Amino acid sequence: MVQLNSRGREHNLLASMPALFFFLSLSTMDHRVIGEAPLDPVTHLSGPESETASRLTRAVAERGMPALFGPMDDVLTHVGRIATELSFGSLAPLNRPGYRLSSFRECFRPLAHAIAAESEFTWWWEGAHTHRVTAKDIGTSPGRDLENESRWSNQPRSSTTIQTTPGPIGPYESTLAVCFDNDTEFGGDHRTMQLADHDSLGRGLSIASAADWAALVEYANTPVTSRSRKRYWSEFLGERQSWVSPDWQRISGAYSWVELTLGGFLSAAYQPIDTRVGTSAIVGWTPGATVFFHVDTSPYRGWAEN
Repeated sequence: MVQLNSRGREHNLLASMPALFFFLSLSTMDHRVIGEAPLDPVTHLSGPESETASRLTRAVAERGMPALFGPMDDVLTHVGRIATELSFGSLAPLNRPGYRLSSFRECFRPLAHAIAAESEFTWWWEGAHTHRVTAKDIGTSPGRDLENESRWSNQPRSSTTIQTTPGPIGPYESTLAVCFDNDTEFGGDHRTMQLADHDSLGRGLSIASAADWAALVEYANTPVTSRSRKRYWSEFLGERQSWVSPDWQRISGAYSWVELTLGGFLSAAYQPIDTRVGTSAIVGWTPGATVFFHVDTSPYRGWAEN
């Protein structure tokens, strides 16, 4: 894990289109519907640039900052809604060259600075201290092997992996109760149980920046050969001659788990990440999720089904 100071984290957030869209949406939408689908960004970016910048600066001060320091479960619900839109590809214009939101990144610096430096958000970068297994998604998908490239997501999921999320968050036992993931809906069974101690042992990797992901890919990589995945990634992230993804088979032989922190999700997901072995991306991951390899999932399945 590449250790970044708060200035480095702030820089990464302001360079990330998903983070900028989160800041825009948090600052301009009605917070009585914070759990609804995010706003249409185009409607808030029209007009002369100076007027738009002034309007956004006021919105950040009057609505964005108070919302950010409001109930954490509300904030994470909004992160979850952003993840929903990203997961289904409906925010593809965010990554197009010259997209207008990038012109106003300085308006959002107070929000980026707060997430990068304030103690309330330290755990967004350090990762989970507790691992909760959520009944609605115990993290297994029988028949889907680690090397499977048929989906657009490259989060490793198989019959011997289990996904956990941190908790508790406000009145909820787990972030997955309010944060969308690639395989489940917001509704459903929010019961959680603690991951067993013997399953949480072992060496792991925490992803809190694009540099962390690049190091992972450079350690073990495999070319993206699926035509559908290459097409989806290029349509959403921008055309590339080739794409690479982590070699989960090799990684799972050396490590017990991989975690994408909430800070890592906002600052590094759904964008091209250049590495020494090619261009990669973090696609389809649950914000804040940890994926554990080589787990006997039957006890968790039995619990979730009862």
